[in-house]
Amino acid sequence: MSAEDDFRLWEREFREPEADRDGWGVLPVAVGVAAGCFVLVAFGEVMLGLIALGLAGVILLLWRSGM
Repeated sequence: MSAEDDFRLWEREFREPEADRDGWGVLPVAVGVAAGCFVLVAFGEVMLGLIALGLAGVILLLWRSGM
């Protein structure tokens, strides 16, 4: 194995998976979380629903940015 082969293996580890390149992996999770927060608000837990929605938004933003 040459140095060039090693570099390609290393480079492949840091690439995004092909299936999630356009963001469709995050979309079902975001819709599910938003639906769950809506259910909380609908059942009268307004503050808990809003806190969960804000926290989920931050987590999904970090997930989408790759952190």
